[in-house]
Order: sequence, then structure tokens, then C-alpha cells
Amino acid sequence: MLKSLQRLDVSENLLSKLPKPLEDLQDLVTLDVHGNHLTEVPPSLGLLKNLTEFDCTGNPFADPISTFYSQVTYFLGLFVV
Repeated sequence: MLKSLQRLDVSENLLSKLPKPLEDLQDLVTLDVHGNHLTEVPPSLGLLKNLTEFDCTGNPFADPISTFYSQVTYFLGLFVV
């Protein structure tokens, strides 16, 4: 049922990690995780080939862009807000 989800907004929820089942959401286009307590982006996010918008602002990454690029295995065409 959730596998066809295209937009997920879990912003401002005090999350410290993203759940592993997130990688099962293969139709996901937009992921908004801004304003949480995330310190890293799981490498499995790179498996979401339809993901085109990812908002990770407002999380305590040491360096959000380099953290994102170093951990995501597939990011071609991904727009990071």
C-alpha cells in the first residue's frame, strides 16, 4: 500500500534516524525531513531512483551537502533543497 507513496513529509518530528523501510518506497519523488535531529543520511536513500526533491535543512549535520554526497550511492538528478 505505501510502496506507491510519492510524497513523504516527516519534517519537525524530532527524528534522529530515518527508518530502514524507507528504501521500499520506490515511487517516492519528494522527501521532506527538515527540522529534525538527523546527523546522517542513510546510504539506502540512494536506491530511491525516482526521488527528485530532498529537503534536509535544519538538521545538525556537520556539513549537510558533503555528508549527503558521501553517503548516497545514487544521486544523479537529485535536487537537494
